[in-house]
Amino acid sequence: MLRGRIGGRMTSLIDKAAIAVLADEKAITACNDMPGDACKTPWDYCCETPEKLKASIATIQVRSADGKIVKAPLRGLGGLKELSTVVVKGTVDAASGKDVLIVNVTQIQVEKK
Repeated sequence: MLRGRIGGRMTSLIDKAAIAVLADEKAITACNDMPGDACKTPWDYCCETPEKLKASIATIQVRSADGKIVKAPLRGLGGLKELSTVVVKGTVDAASGKDVLIVNVTQIQVEKK
């Protein structure tokens, strides 16, 4: 299982596919959680260094039974939006490497505040 917040890129939820970027909330801080910060897009974590950001995000995606990425957005499912905290269950995708972690998720739980 993996826990984090939707964010880490300006576009963290893809509109035409079941893909999102997940940020490690313990490793990096969203701009809106920094005192005095008035960032208009706090989910992009632009206050973090590019190196730290790269090391602290994962791409999550949902695949259909035939292995293709689902062509429907995740936005709105269970209230999912930028900066939502989620717990996902899945497996690491074969396309993952030292520079990118990709997780094929089989379950997404949006935590309510």
